[in-house]
Amino acid sequence: MKRETAKHATDHLYLASKLRNGVRGAATEIEHRVQLVRVKQRALQKELKEKKERERKMEQSEKKYEEDDKKLKDLEAELESQVASVDESDILMEKARGDIVNSRQEYVNLAESLTTTTEKWVSDWKGFCDLCQMMEEDRLDEVKKLSRDYASAISEVCIADDKVRLFFVPFVLLIYAGLQSHSYVA
Repeated sequence: MKRETAKHATDHLYLASKLRNGVRGAATEIEHRVQLVRVKQRALQKELKEKKERERKMEQSEKKYEEDDKKLKDLEAELESQVASVDESDILMEKARGDIVNSRQEYVNLAESLTTTTEKWVSDWKGFCDLCQMMEEDRLDEVKKLSRDYASAISEVCIADDKVRLFFVPFVLLIYAGLQSHSYVA
């Protein structure tokens, strides 16, 4: 009987160890994946910050361009209404036109840069979302596998318990029969 109980305890320890190792392995793998996601997420956040900064610079450039354009139109209107020297007005007009050309070129360059940055960010974001989706599917598969392993281990424990119970049934019946044959009268 002692040998069967010891075997039963050994079976339980083996199954507990098997479950513990399975869960630890899965937890370690999931932790590694989470670290990967965090690294990618930080990179995406950095790209998003850069994208927003470029958007801000483009808006400033657009405002500067619009202001320069307004200044040029105001200057043209003012010069038409005044009788000023031709040389002085030509210098002012050329300067204003130069400013507006520079503002326009800066705006165009920033718009192209923002377009490139946005396309890259959207592509990286989609890749990140795909990675997260794949990792979630893997995590669910791992949870299902662990659940099946747990159910299998519980089943093995139940089978082992039944074997032990069946081993002890004859002894219990003998003891019961012995008690029945010796009726004690009080």
